[in-house]
Amino acid sequence: KKLGKSVVRKLERNSVAFFSSASVYELVTKGLSGKLDLPDNFVSQLSAAGLSEIAFTAEHAAQSRFVSRQISDPFDRLLLAQAEFEQIDFYTQDAKILSLGVDFVRDAAL
Repeated sequence: KKLGKSVVRKLERNSVAFFSSASVYELVTKGLSGKLDLPDNFVSQLSAAGLSEIAFTAEHAAQSRFVSRQISDPFDRLLLAQAEFEQIDFYTQDAKILSLGVDFVRDAAL
């Protein structure tokens, strides 16, 4: 899926964008199951693209107890908890996550 124009503009204006170590694990898991083809250097490509890593911590894991039970995907729960704990915006096109109505979740399609 493509990012919306306003999200792309925001990324171009801001000097900081993040990726989670939990996302790396999710991508590797999908790669191992054959659902995704990843280059060997995909993590270094994230950094080269200007993204800063946020390591997943025990505090993030504990925060996941406050994520709505409507979200059953464990990776989504981890990422939402991490974004909330770090007080950063979480961009997604997932309708279920967007329907939660939480203030830090943003529509990535806009």
